[in-house]
Amino acid sequence: MATSQVQAALASHEELVAAPFAVVWRLLEEKVYHPDRSVPGVENVRIIKDCGPAGVERLMHHKGKGSDIHELITWESDASKGVVNFTMLEDPSLEGVVKNFAKTAGEATTIVRYSMDWKFGPSAPADAKPPFPDNGAGAIKGAVLAMKKQAEEAFASR
Repeated sequence: MATSQVQAALASHEELVAAPFAVVWRLLEEKVYHPDRSVPGVENVRIIKDCGPAGVERLMHHKGKGSDIHELITWESDASKGVVNFTMLEDPSLEGVVKNFAKTAGEATTIVRYSMDWKFGPSAPADAKPPFPDNGAGAIKGAVLAMKKQAEEAFASR
């Protein structure tokens, strides 16, 4: 059985964050350039190409995966909402995107939602196993909760 276009991970999680959009967005922007500050297991982050508002091509090592992750990161933001897309490049077995979404929900509250949609790529072995036992739900929830904590702490300390 070919694994191409077979679901490898599909998850989403959303939280209401007690911090304004500007605080959350600043942290999302920081995550593009310095994921090692907020994503456990990430090291050796390298920006291969910075196209400013058009995006960033990034390479980083993830200890848990045991290999480099090559991504194209693009974003769109206005004063009340923003989306950051992390699209995998050149992964031998996986293809897909992780989306980080933030939207103003009130004067000092923001909705934060992350989603993951990964499929096995054409080079994946026929017996490829999903990278997460829970389809990515725990990783995505943990990432949203970490962002919530960071944003609320940053807002409270201002």
